[in-house]
Amino acid sequence: MADPALTQLVTALQSRPWRRRFLPPLAEAALAAFEVRLGCQLPPVMRSFYLELCAGEEDRGYLGILTLERGVANASRSVLPGVPAAEASVILLPVRERDDGPFEAVVCGGRYADTIWLWDGAAVSPLAGPDGQPTPALDLLRDALDEALQGMPAPLGVPTTIVDLAGLDLDAAPPELARAVHAVDVSIGGNRLTELPDAVRSMAGLQRLAASDNRLAQLPSWLGDLPLHWLDVSRNQLQAIPPSLRKLDRLEYLAADGNLLKTLATDGLDALRELTVAGNRIERIDGAPPPKLRSIDVGNNQLMVLPSWLGELSDLQVMKLAGNPLGALPSTLEGAEFAVIEIGALPPRDAIGAQPTWDWALIFELLGSCKIDWLRVAGSPLPALPDSARSLQRVRRLAIQSAALETVPDFIGELAELEALWLDDNRLTTLPPSLARHPRLRNIVLFGNPIARDELDRMRTAMPHITIDA
Repeated sequence: MADPALTQLVTALQSRPWRRRFLPPLAEAALAAFEVRLGCQLPPVMRSFYLELCAGEEDRGYLGILTLERGVANASRSVLPGVPAAEASVILLPVRERDDGPFEAVVCGGRYADTIWLWDGAAVSPLAGPDGQPTPALDLLRDALDEALQGMPAPLGVPTTIVDLAGLDLDAAPPELARAVHAVDVSIGGNRLTELPDAVRSMAGLQRLAASDNRLAQLPSWLGDLPLHWLDVSRNQLQAIPPSLRKLDRLEYLAADGNLLKTLATDGLDALRELTVAGNRIERIDGAPPPKLRSIDVGNNQLMVLPSWLGELSDLQVMKLAGNPLGALPSTLEGAEFAVIEIGALPPRDAIGAQPTWDWALIFELLGSCKIDWLRVAGSPLPALPDSARSLQRVRRLAIQSAALETVPDFIGELAELEALWLDDNRLTTLPPSLARHPRLRNIVLFGNPIARDELDRMRTAMPHITIDA
């Protein structure tokens, strides 16, 4: 008969439809077939566990109890150290995989049956318990299941503030979701939902809603009536953001990447700090600026013009703009300070019609007036840097990547604050001598360039204080 404590833990786990799925027990015939493959009978505790309680945990990236299929596939005969020779040769069946690599395996048969040993290839050692003896399998199962239970939200049938239904391939939310009226954090991403569950509407205190990776075609107007601080609806099929979201005056984070949006309205989002809408079809951004915005990612859209207010936001630190047919940046950015700016990488010609070109001379002149911790230019043809790039005197880390760059001008060695330089995936065959004299430059990345090995050796010798990765 199964251990009562294990029975209680498994029952609690199987009652919760969360990401971690604990499978129903095996039939006797199925377990017998595994024992034939294993070449011996399972020890009593493990046999009872798999037959009466649980067939292990479905593999979803968690380090839980292995299924018998996976355990048998990795089982092997090994020799236990420090054990008399007559008892040392045993079959080790992996029960759980540790995050640092080794298996926790149970001994099948003999004096040490139903004890757990650490097994990492040829290395075998006892998993010692408090008494210094190998840990009993029963103790390992109890600890593993209790750990899993502690990391899960409460079941939907009881009052709870956290609901996690992510990654369950649900076509519809379970009816029990209607009971979670006190929820403040709901995760329903990674399913097949075509609409937000109506039960969410009754969660008057909901602050965080994660609904990415579904099949949502639209968002309900009532979403604007919730006190949301955080909303993720990325990778759905949304064609518009409803006007009611303007009422979300507490919303600090909005993610809608990978949808079908053509326009973006920012009116009313007065608390917004991070906005990410990359990978849509956005042609314009309308509305008033979110005054507290710190980060915006509009990469891989169809924007030809950016709103001038980007340069007027005192808190703005991160702008990711690559993959748009912009050609130019707003003049209001002049003199601003940023942690990150990403530009370049035009979208495919068939997405926007006539292919525009970036006016790099003007862009570098404008960016030269800014203080930038990380400036990344990637994916746009730029065989040579324009002379205006010498104005990038307040850029600390500069990346010119996948730009077909053929030469690096001498003036790069004169950029006063430059500390790191990424030039990977270009057409460079050497670097200018001026870089060797730079007092602050410490790292250069050159992967994916046709630089000869002897030239690399020469440059490393000439620049001993600089790490060159290639």
